[in-house]
Amino acid sequence: MAVAIKKTAAIAIAAGLTFAGSAGIAAQDALAQTRNTTAVTTAAGVPDASTINFTDAKLTINKLVNPTELRPASGATDEGATGAPLAGVKFNVTRIKGDITDQAIFNTIAQFANERDVEGAKGLGTGDTVELTTDENGQASTSLPVGAYIVEEISAPAPATTETYVLAEPFIVFLPMTNSQGTGWNRDVQVYPKNSMAKVTKTVADADKNTLSNGQGNENEPGYLGPRPADNSVVSYTLDGVVPAAPEGRELKTLTLTDASKKEELQWGDNFVEGVYVVREGKEVAIDTANYTVNKAAAVPTTNVAGLAAGANQAFTVAVDAQKAGLKPGETVRVKVKATMLKDDATSKGVENSVRESFVFRNPSTDTDDAPKETPDDKVVTYVGDIKIYKRGENNAALAGAEFQVGKCNTAKDGFEGGVIQTGVTDNEGNLTFPGLHVTDYVNDAEVTDTVANYCVKETKAPAGYALPTGANAVREIPLTRSTTNALNTEKTAFEAVVNSNVIANGEVIDNVKKTTPTLPATGGMGILIVALAGLAIIGGGVYAARRNSQSA
Repeated sequence: MAVAIKKTAAIAIAAGLTFAGSAGIAAQDALAQTRNTTAVTTAAGVPDASTINFTDAKLTINKLVNPTELRPASGATDEGATGAPLAGVKFNVTRIKGDITDQAIFNTIAQFANERDVEGAKGLGTGDTVELTTDENGQASTSLPVGAYIVEEISAPAPATTETYVLAEPFIVFLPMTNSQGTGWNRDVQVYPKNSMAKVTKTVADADKNTLSNGQGNENEPGYLGPRPADNSVVSYTLDGVVPAAPEGRELKTLTLTDASKKEELQWGDNFVEGVYVVREGKEVAIDTANYTVNKAAAVPTTNVAGLAAGANQAFTVAVDAQKAGLKPGETVRVKVKATMLKDDATSKGVENSVRESFVFRNPSTDTDDAPKETPDDKVVTYVGDIKIYKRGENNAALAGAEFQVGKCNTAKDGFEGGVIQTGVTDNEGNLTFPGLHVTDYVNDAEVTDTVANYCVKETKAPAGYALPTGANAVREIPLTRSTTNALNTEKTAFEAVVNSNVIANGEVIDNVKKTTPTLPATGGMGILIVALAGLAIIGGGVYAARRNSQSA
């Protein structure tokens, strides 16, 4: 059976994890920059702004994804910076009006930088804009006149998979800026607006699972459909969300996984959440129930719906308190759930289930929350379809009362591998449907690459007066794949493909012939006794006739 293929959806969040430093920074704190409103002063241990000469300075933007740690910004090359380089990211670098060699102007802009108040800095007026695009190393460089600049990420590359990136928040950088020792000016400024990638992944374990079928009708009577085992319709889902790193000055408040589906297709029981874990150093560690909440009646997402489960009209959330649970960047929050697969309503051709990750950063110094961010949905699909039988007798008339079993074919195609899935009896119109059987070419949200085991049907009891099929006709093999859309034709002679159908189905027209061997008038004790007595009477009559003939002679 195929192994589940994990699909991922990702979101890159909030630049400024190592915020581009301002000119005049102190060595011990790359962002330390104060403004004295009563007197124009210079921060202790840093050169005066008037010592900046007007030789052009170089700016290099280093775009890295998914850092494992938050590092201070110094403006120098950071050999320890982590994360994967991201090519194709476009930035606008816009000059802020004002001579930064004037200490008062320098201090004003520095305060905007420290407060991350880009809009306030724009209020001073802006000048020329230069557009930069990162190369395969995630870098973009240019030489610019002395001044303070707003760096804005304006576009991210088109994702190759389901990943996408939220544009980084803008920041302010000074050219030049003080060196790490605070003794002079660094004219080769390196900034690292790292993006923390939050990923969401959903997997499903649905091998050999079929939709719920509790049976119908009375056993041995036309139209009967036997029940399946209760656990035959229960599928398992795993929801994984990677913990993002918070930007400087923020902490992760909550991480929430939102699962959406269609209530006509999936049913969540009372204890559907089997466990919530954090994957830490490759091991699952259970998160205390006091540190997360489950909302079974959550609102269905209305934003960013491209990957949402088709027709979703129900949702649940698992929200983890990041601080109480001790979540760390790069770890994975894992939720394991079980659901009952009811049916495929055929509007989307497949039972779909999607999940997204959302998260909120908090500013602990002001006790305020940032706007929530979220990933696109990751979706898994289970495909199910119907196996149908049309039963014919003499003169092609529909036959009721024929009993059949369905199961996966064994290697010889003369029986079942893994046992009987369900038993049913043709109705008065000669029809029998085994509903919601898992297709054979797509399992655990992945294509099956090994040998496909089709379904087989076997007639186990023929209608009165008819014989069971024998030989090659005793067991019939019926394929059922995602592309199978066969239905009984109007002549009721064969199952043929239906164009533009969302209904997965296939079937077989099976003929029965009348019995040709004579039968005893009755079975059981009295029937046998009557036959025996009749035989004895015949024998006695023969003996009597023989004796008379002998006496006459």
